[in-house]
Amino acid sequence: MLQERTGLAARCSHIPVVTLSYGRLSELVGAPVDTIRDRLPFLGLDIEHQDGDAVSVEYSPNRFDYSTEFGIALGLQGILDIHTGMVKMEIEPAQYNMRVHDSVSSVRPSITGILAKGHTLDDYTIRHLIYMQEDLHHGPGRRRQRVAIGIHDADKIQFPLLYTTVGRDFEFAPLGSTDAMPIHDIMAKTEQGMQYGHLAQNHHSMPIILDKNCTTASMPPIINSSHTEVTSSTRNLFVDVTGFNQADVEGVLSIIAVTLQTAGYTLEHVDISGGTNRTPPLAPRRISFDHTMSNRILGLDMSMEETTQCIKRARLGAVADYNKIMCIVPPYRMDILGVMDIVEEVALGYGIDKIIPTMPGIGAAGGTDITTALGSTMTGLGYTQVMNSCLSSDTILSQGGSAPKILVANPKSQSHTVLRGALLPGLMENLSHNIHEPYPHRLYEYGVVFDMEGGAITEHTHLACVTAYKDSTYSEAKSILLAVLYSNMGIKIKTPPYNVAPYEMGQSARIMSGTQQIGHIGVISRKCRQAFKIRDDIVVSGWEVELIFDNKDSLTAS
Repeated sequence: MLQERTGLAARCSHIPVVTLSYGRLSELVGAPVDTIRDRLPFLGLDIEHQDGDAVSVEYSPNRFDYSTEFGIALGLQGILDIHTGMVKMEIEPAQYNMRVHDSVSSVRPSITGILAKGHTLDDYTIRHLIYMQEDLHHGPGRRRQRVAIGIHDADKIQFPLLYTTVGRDFEFAPLGSTDAMPIHDIMAKTEQGMQYGHLAQNHHSMPIILDKNCTTASMPPIINSSHTEVTSSTRNLFVDVTGFNQADVEGVLSIIAVTLQTAGYTLEHVDISGGTNRTPPLAPRRISFDHTMSNRILGLDMSMEETTQCIKRARLGAVADYNKIMCIVPPYRMDILGVMDIVEEVALGYGIDKIIPTMPGIGAAGGTDITTALGSTMTGLGYTQVMNSCLSSDTILSQGGSAPKILVANPKSQSHTVLRGALLPGLMENLSHNIHEPYPHRLYEYGVVFDMEGGAITEHTHLACVTAYKDSTYSEAKSILLAVLYSNMGIKIKTPPYNVAPYEMGQSARIMSGTQQIGHIGVISRKCRQAFKIRDDIVVSGWEVELIFDNKDSLTAS
């Protein structure tokens, strides 16, 4: 890993931002500064700050090829029609090799690498490579846990290389030091060791890259050797990428490779053998795309040829093939996973500024959403909304008078073993967590419950409320019920007496609309209150109804 520079840690703790030079971009792109300034936002970049020739832009966290000026220059060349189509990565055959020892299979098994030759680095380019490296570490690398990158002065390395493991007494001089020290001291005393040592804390041996003379090049994912440090006089680079998944390390390597090629380097494969590793092909992927899909989603009316050109402006390959477009995706575009991503590329190639927003025509009158109306009513009546998980435990449901019906296969915790069949048990649990708060407590929930009908799981929308204080009564619960259903929704109801859990005997009823039962109401039983550890002198009344909006007319019959 390249030497840390001032302010890098602070920069990487925020959203991905890269600082560019308009002058250098103009040279790379081959367009005037004014044109570049105007088109940057339409590349999907947000301009955060400008100061003379310098501009700081925020880029999408999944576009790590935009972490340097070189990747942004390639994108600008596309939307400006200077160069379109996929960037061809020209990589010379391998002259050198790296062998992977079996011992790394249980530590950090995947590795890949590439040589970049024939170019010198100025301080500005070094700084951009550092930023790219750390952005890749924090993004797809997950803070070096999944992927770690090492960039070395290739002229200081004697091939062939060996990727193997060593004990923690093994010594080398880490980056930033001229003195050799054992690995356990590197982990305990260096900044990089203290910051990333936890990634290897469960391993007695450490992965390491050695050259022909057994000189250390790197100890991924922690730190490089000072022996291979990159400076402004470095002409040839060796890049290693390690991790746990071959696709991840090859994807990150491809981003680095296209960046170095654009910067002026000649690329050369490194032959890798051993374990599950291979010489990275860095080959493009192909995705078949129907151009009518982008027309439908973006509201455009482009021909297949026009859509093909838009895809090429986004620096992808595209070939019209009968009624489909074969999109050729370069390996460094890790963000493109399917056809919806191609639609986004079509929009960028077409020009975001050319897409005119329109109001869709709909054949319906506007109105208040039923959930908003119910929420306003309950809030006006003094109730606080809660939102409980649809997953619960069989204990809570049983205590709340609802028999568990639908069990969760392989639950991750004992508190999430069943799908809830009622809202009241969750509300009772909410009350039990707040017994030391001042009374009265008035809570309601509007949400989905589940049932098993004919072997299939069905969803139903319920509304439930509870009132808890010393003088809570059945009459109060019914007055709230009438205010919500009759006064607010126009649903006429009756409440014939009926003993049902979790209510007190003789103090509960069904909620009927015509001949249809839609819920229940009552004073919560003392047994249920005790199960939830609610104080004896507190009375809880409540109700729960099923709201059948698709058939509301049938609910309004008296």
